[in-house]
Amino acid sequence: MMGQAMTIQNRFCAYAGDTREQPMFSVNAGVPVNSALETSSCLLSTVKQLLTCAADDEGMSSTQSAAVLILVTQAKAALDAAWEGIDDAKDLLLTAHSGE
Repeated sequence: MMGQAMTIQNRFCAYAGDTREQPMFSVNAGVPVNSALETSSCLLSTVKQLLTCAADDEGMSSTQSAAVLILVTQAKAALDAAWEGIDDAKDLLLTAHSGE
């Protein structure tokens, strides 16, 4: 029986000036994939609310635009870490079955 899929580490750049080689933020390895997906959903829900308010009102300030960019970057990093964790779990399962 396969255990629960876990995230892999995924470093990401959230601010101008961060570099891919040494970013300030990362998704931790070993987080259950369902938790990473739930977090991504919450982040994207907040983005949706911000964009809806901007569309209904008079646009968005540069601070709000930066916040949306950061939230989307975080959500993407969590989704990518989850997806790679699922791929790793699938590969382990296939390897285990091919050795039987």
